[in-house]
Amino acid sequence: MRCKEVSSGGKIFVGRYRSTLLGDIFAVSSAVALREVRIGGVPDVFFEEVCAAYGYNGREDVCDGGPVLDRLFSLFDLYFSGTPVEFDVEVEPRGTEFEKRVWSVLRTIPFGSVRSYGWVARMAGSPAGARAVGMACARNRLPLVIPCHRVVAASGGLGGFSLGLDVKRALLGIEGVSTLDRRPSGQI
Repeated sequence: MRCKEVSSGGKIFVGRYRSTLLGDIFAVSSAVALREVRIGGVPDVFFEEVCAAYGYNGREDVCDGGPVLDRLFSLFDLYFSGTPVEFDVEVEPRGTEFEKRVWSVLRTIPFGSVRSYGWVARMAGSPAGARAVGMACARNRLPLVIPCHRVVAASGGLGGFSLGLDVKRALLGIEGVSTLDRRPSGQI
């Protein structure tokens, strides 16, 4: 497929990963870094939104696959099989400086572990910012790679999740976190 390079951001790559658990997962990257992951949706709508968001005229100007997405999808294969993985792909998240600090902290939470919103706030340099952490999680455009599903309430409750609590439970289940009806162990 033809790949158009534009002054606003270079080449853009898109791909679709088919997950039994979550359905279609769409991803967008530059030649060097992941920009967006979307779980669920309609392929044509996704491509239209990507073209609009990144300044492309149509699907013919977007590249299929690419090295970043190839790496990401091989990591998804491992993740969905229950293998502990670190999503070690370069990312280019779009957000405020606070959101970027929060997302950076989230990437340090290991597979199979959870941390509280308050813990993340402290690590991001805003000890009183637990609610703001929840908002940053809701604005995360790189779910799984930036694992906001690993953030729970200090009481041990699930808290919220933009994709729904059933998806959050399923992702935590993949990672061996089976129940959160008591205070989780670890650095919460």
